[in-house]
Amino acid sequence: MKIHNVVPGSAEWLQLRTGYRTASEAPAMMAAPKYQRRTALLHQKHTGRSPEVDGCTQKLFDRGHKTEAEARA
Repeated sequence: MKIHNVVPGSAEWLQLRTGYRTASEAPAMMAAPKYQRRTALLHQKHTGRSPEVDGCTQKLFDRGHKTEAEARA
């Protein structure tokens, strides 16, 4: 495992997620998804295009970012 010290949501973070497999994608890679199917992840990695984020999904992201920030403190 390699740890990258980037700020979630930053340009560097987005570039990292585009070019590498990240921990949040592990469930989809193992075909045990909660939020994303493996075929959708493979398509996203192949094309470089991510699906649009709706309001409900953005709330999940915001909650996750808040939890991660609290865990780092």
